[in-house]
Amino acid sequence: MLMDDPQDPFFSAHVSFDGGFWAHTEITPLLVSDRGVLDRRLKSKAILIAARGKVSNGRYVDWFQEMLEYEQFKELEIVKLDYDVDHIPVVKHAMDDAMRTLLID
Repeated sequence: MLMDDPQDPFFSAHVSFDGGFWAHTEITPLLVSDRGVLDRRLKSKAILIAARGKVSNGRYVDWFQEMLEYEQFKELEIVKLDYDVDHIPVVKHAMDDAMRTLLID
């Protein structure tokens, strides 16, 4: 989403299932910031799914969402879906909701 062509993006929606943003705490803020400098418009629906169980990346999903919101990208729609399950089973629990959300304009 952040590295797609700003003028002619390949995708119009992105889904992250309990993203491992913890693994890239140095580069992720730079990608978000650089994208904001490159173009304030980010035409995408970002569906951020966060697991909230004992083993999860929920707080890092929140962190990524906060960075996106701070940049105030024009045309970026952020949809956050939270599930009280662990990291691995979150896909099973969230898939139907993610698909429905993708189909809603």
